[in-house]
Amino acid sequence: MRNPPTWIRLAERAKDGDIEAFGRLVDRFKRPLCASIYPRVGDWHSTQDLAQDVFVAAYQGLSDLRDPRRFRSWLFTIAKNRAVSLLRRDSRKAASSLDKVDEGDLIPLSGSPDGPVGLGLSQGRMSSSAAARMRRAILALPNDYGTLLVLRHVEEMTIPEIAEVLGREPTSVKASLHRARLLARDMLMKAGLTREKMLYEL
Repeated sequence: MRNPPTWIRLAERAKDGDIEAFGRLVDRFKRPLCASIYPRVGDWHSTQDLAQDVFVAAYQGLSDLRDPRRFRSWLFTIAKNRAVSLLRRDSRKAASSLDKVDEGDLIPLSGSPDGPVGLGLSQGRMSSSAAARMRRAILALPNDYGTLLVLRHVEEMTIPEIAEVLGREPTSVKASLHRARLLARDMLMKAGLTREKMLYEL
């Protein structure tokens, strides 16, 4: 029988009041969480603020989490709901031009602890300029496509798990994920990455 992922054991400890364990959960999920929020919000500073709010809400609501094995999907569901609420409060949809995004704010492919978001990809697979173009292409995906790719290929969630997070039917998630992959391929090609080793999952 396979041992449960480390984050499940940490969630169990956090639920029992272990503050250090929750801190390790924050370290484990902060980059993919931000990566899932950014495509919805479109502004990096708002993404950071929202992620912080999500972790505070999660910590305060740990007593309501019945099964620690559901911590991951529960956390991303909180993030989705907070992002939707933020956009509803704004009269204008928060969306910053990619041309105005500082390079330091873009998703670091190496998953460096110094970077804001890690996509779990190795920088060594491509040149730095190609990596930058790829990040811009992924960040430019519309709707929930960027979030879908993060949940499926970074967090390796199953289709039913993603459906639970997004509040959608599994068949709808599967169809959208297919469109997200096709669109990502097209955008990556337009970014001039046709000969690069890119997202193999795509």
